[in-house]
Amino acid sequence: MKLSRRGFFKVMGATGATVTAGSEPLNARSLKAPAEAFGCLVDLTRCIGCRKCEQACSEVNNLPPPERSFDDPTVLNKLRRPDEKTYTVVNRYFPGTYDKQGELIPTFVKIQCMHCQDPACASACIVGALSKKEDGSVYYDASKCIGCR
Repeated sequence: MKLSRRGFFKVMGATGATVTAGSEPLNARSLKAPAEAFGCLVDLTRCIGCRKCEQACSEVNNLPPPERSFDDPTVLNKLRRPDEKTYTVVNRYFPGTYDKQGELIPTFVKIQCMHCQDPACASACIVGALSKKEDGSVYYDASKCIGCR
């Protein structure tokens, strides 16, 4: 029996389809959210930079008070990142759009931990400063962090 190249690929394609059709998908772990897990939907097009989300996050997580009050808008003059004292941060950007008076219109962007189902940050952390708790939250332990980012 002489098999052409085209015939070989037909046979191999049919064999592969047969093998995969009957098999179940392989999952290393279940990616289902806990029943009591919550989500947070943010419409950034409506954000006015009031920083109330920062304040609420700080209160819920019992974080220390910020260096500057949540009512102080000058904190938006510098870009910030979440850290061990602030889990949620709002930054102001000027993307280049102008209003009718010729003033730049700011855009506000909220940065926060997303509490992912399978957090890459926790699996990548070499010292275990980031870990996922049973309730679905990602926990940051500043005492273990070596600052490798």
